[in-house]
Amino acid sequence: MTLVLRQLVWIGFAILLTAILVLWRIPIYQVSQYPINNAMEQATLENQFRTTLAQIFGGVAIGIGLYYTWRRVNIAEGDLKATQKTIEVTQTVAQKNLQVVQRGQITERFTRAIDQLGSKKIEIRLGRIYALERISIESNLLSAGRHSKLE
Repeated sequence: MTLVLRQLVWIGFAILLTAILVLWRIPIYQVSQYPINNAMEQATLENQFRTTLAQIFGGVAIGIGLYYTWRRVNIAEGDLKATQKTIEVTQTVAQKNLQVVQRGQITERFTRAIDQLGSKKIEIRLGRIYALERISIESNLLSAGRHSKLE
């Protein structure tokens, strides 16, 4: 056990022992302040005092529990906001990386098409001309998407 955990256990034990002593001794002291001769009535009054004290302790415990729950919820909300911000940044970076990769692919295809335009076979040259047309269309689509985001 760590030192902090050990201290918490001792603090909890001390609180429990104090609560037991309070529930046992204070009602006896309170009832002794009144001149009661009947033992049954005295015991009933002590139990009523104990019930009241136990309810007070329970209410305090519930209040402490609610406070720590509220703190945990606030911490969780802060973590959630930080995570959402990280996701947004990651998404933006991923979109930019995708655009770079797409431009790189278009550049690679363009370079290959230009290299093959000098081919002696007419089929290869015609295929490269169509490939250049397709590259032009795709490049314009990428540029249009980029310009619309800038506006």
